[in-house]
Amino acid sequence: MWILPILNVFLDQGELHFGSTTQYRKIEEEGGNDWIGDKNDGSLIYPENVLPNIHAFLTYRGTQYELSNRDILGLKTAINENIFCMTKVNIQSDLGNNESQNKFLYEMHNSILADQRYPKKVVFLNEYENFIKKVILSLDILGYSRIDVALGNILYDDRYGLAYQLSMRDIMGRGSSYWVNFIKEKRFAVEREQRLMIPALNMFDTEFGKNISIGSIRPFVTVYVKGTRKM
Repeated sequence: MWILPILNVFLDQGELHFGSTTQYRKIEEEGGNDWIGDKNDGSLIYPENVLPNIHAFLTYRGTQYELSNRDILGLKTAINENIFCMTKVNIQSDLGNNESQNKFLYEMHNSILADQRYPKKVVFLNEYENFIKKVILSLDILGYSRIDVALGNILYDDRYGLAYQLSMRDIMGRGSSYWVNFIKEKRFAVEREQRLMIPALNMFDTEFGKNISIGSIRPFVTVYVKGTRKM
């Protein structure tokens, strides 16, 4: 899905907006928008059952103080990454029969498509694999390491415990900076989100995303407008 004013730029130049998780947190925190925005996006909140294993310190005016477990409870670490978001449609479960189609359309029209502050048109990727290959190749040319580029479906669960648990399995490399950006609360499950993630210049900065052009993608897509479609 894509915001209306830049649809043609998206199609003709393949300009992809990799919004930062900092940006999506601020959209809800400052504007109250909880569809495009998510105040916990890219955040790792430490669950109570892991507190005995955490030792946190605060340095103030050259003196270091150890925080108690009570102080740590609810501690949130926000790790900034840049993400390009898509809605992944399962042909069998989402469109397999009239009932599933109606459910899918109802959920879309009453969630992210209903958000008039960020109006959209639906762009269907007919050639998804070729689109992804084109994106990855472009990122490679721009100098992004294959190790630093991640593509995956969002896991909709209790992110407070699950993000921490999964990050501990993958301490090497990106670790928690990967997992916290691929787990969201269950209330967002209707979005069926898939993300392509590239690193921000600084995981803890306030960078507001990055636009990357990959060239025309018109051969790969169908655009839907008010119940009709056009190429």
